Amino acid sequence: MATAARVMAKPAMRRPVGAENGRDINELLLVFSGYTGRAKCIYALNKMRIGLLAGFGSWTMVFGAGLTLTSPAFQNGANIPVQYTCDAAGISPPLAWSGVPAGTQALALVVEDPDAPSGVFTHWVVYAIPPDVDKLAENASRAGMPAGAKQGKNSTGHVGWMGPCPPSGTHHYVFHLYAINVTPQLAAGADRSDVDGADHGHVIAETTLTGLYSRRRK
Repeated sequence: MATAARVMAKPAMRRPVGAENGRDINELLLVFSGYTGRAKCIYALNKMRIGLLAGFGSWTMVFGAGLTLTSPAFQNGANIPVQYTCDAAGISPPLAWSGVPAGTQALALVVEDPDAPSGVFTHWVVYAIPPDVDKLAENASRAGMPAGAKQGKNSTGHVGWMGPCPPSGTHHYVFHLYAINVTPQLAAGADRSDVDGADHGHVIAETTLTGLYSRRRK
């Protein structure tokens, strides 16, 4: 009876990892892979093209299972073309995705540079993307987003895409796409922290695309 009571007392929790728990799974991957940096770990996972489904006790963690993010402008792990950076026009790159899971009410996109000297730098925040939308056209940040989609503030405090502009060396730019089971009730121009808060506990799938960039030296 004592054993049975212990079993009954243990809750059967299932928590998908997304915006609220993505750091947890990245840290676990860091330990298992032996890499010395979170960006390197994400890059290695992307390059191996793994859809990870790992169960840890009563938790279920999903990372990119079926959801895929690509760009016609650059391959995963390859250099981002200069026209999307601060060294040229700095327009937002074209993106496309597939494998949006059932139950998705909205999609969210966050682009960040984990190699920035002052900590993670957010380059783009897009949220409330309708689930039937499967791409963002080139220069969508300036030319116009799909109906319903909204842009938030990047780390400069401005709304929209901020092109890569690393002070030195080669930086990794990680494009995170999240499938959300609610539609966030946020106005356009929200802070990333507010977008993360609205998505907390509602991410049902996540995938990433990583591009590299180093500035041209004159």
